[in-house]
Amino acid sequence: MSFLSKLLNNLQSVKAAEAKKKLKAKKAAEAKKKLEAKKAAEAKKKLEAKKAAEAKKKLKVKKKIEAEKILDALRIEARWELRDKELKVKKDIYKPKILYIDKDSASNSIGEILEYHGFEVQKSQSGIKGQRLAEQFSPDLILLTSKLPDIDGFTLCYRLKKRERTLNIPTLMMLDFSDEFEIFMMPGFKFLVGDHIKPLFIIEELCARIRHLLHIKNRNSLYKKVYCYDEEILYYGPLKLVPETFEAIWFGSRIRLTLFEFELLFSLLQRRGQTVSIGLLLNEVWGYGFGKYDDPLYGYDKESAKIIRPLIRSLRMKLEPNPIKPMYIKTFYKKGYCLNIH
Repeated sequence: MSFLSKLLNNLQSVKAAEAKKKLKAKKAAEAKKKLEAKKAAEAKKKLEAKKAAEAKKKLKVKKKIEAEKILDALRIEARWELRDKELKVKKDIYKPKILYIDKDSASNSIGEILEYHGFEVQKSQSGIKGQRLAEQFSPDLILLTSKLPDIDGFTLCYRLKKRERTLNIPTLMMLDFSDEFEIFMMPGFKFLVGDHIKPLFIIEELCARIRHLLHIKNRNSLYKKVYCYDEEILYYGPLKLVPETFEAIWFGSRIRLTLFEFELLFSLLQRRGQTVSIGLLLNEVWGYGFGKYDDPLYGYDKESAKIIRPLIRSLRMKLEPNPIKPMYIKTFYKKGYCLNIH
């Protein structure tokens, strides 16, 4: 009897232990389930909060872009209103006349932009009609493309140079991508075309080149009317400038210069022995600057240095015995250039 009772007691204790174990496992599973549910709820909440923040941020950016667009539209409208007012005020002031020859001249906005910048623009969509207009219209400058429907731009420039009425009209050619690598192989290109501009240009660069050619034309016409050069400006030491042919006589040798090189050397010669700032060179060679470069006393800037540096390099190749170690055209870092001749 005692054995049976012990066995029964043992059995009851085993069952109680198993029940306790099951209860503990059940509670642990429920706790784990609750914890996972809690974590999932928190993660969901965080994700929703993140999405809401991103959506709010996108909405804010979108509103900012829309506000900027509205402001830009208002600024453009204000500029056009100001332009109309300026045109009314300046209607009696002379505007440089430009003949714009392009097969797309009626559809693109270059003509309107040039008018906005103070030029009087006459348009033509063909080269033959453009040549006829050049003789009738007598423009101050001809802006044309290299590709025209009837004749190419180079042939048109050749015809304009042959006519006495259009001989002295400067030309600015807008090149195509295919022309960029061919023009320098063309004989007499630099004598046919006053200047050229590469594809993907900005309107400020186009206006700069136009004004520079007009500046050169005005200076040349002044030279032809009155020979107002002072000898000490044209002649000094081993250097003599010949403005009629854009040449320099350097130590007795005659050197052919481009228009830009001649203007730059002329400007340096006026202040021989002095450091000439890049801003002043821009103002005198190009006739004006770009924004802050309008100030002749403006000194050094990376962008302005990029404009002047190729011309300085070209002059050194023509004038210096050793262009790598220049003796006559010296660079003063972040100040300018100096023509050092005695």
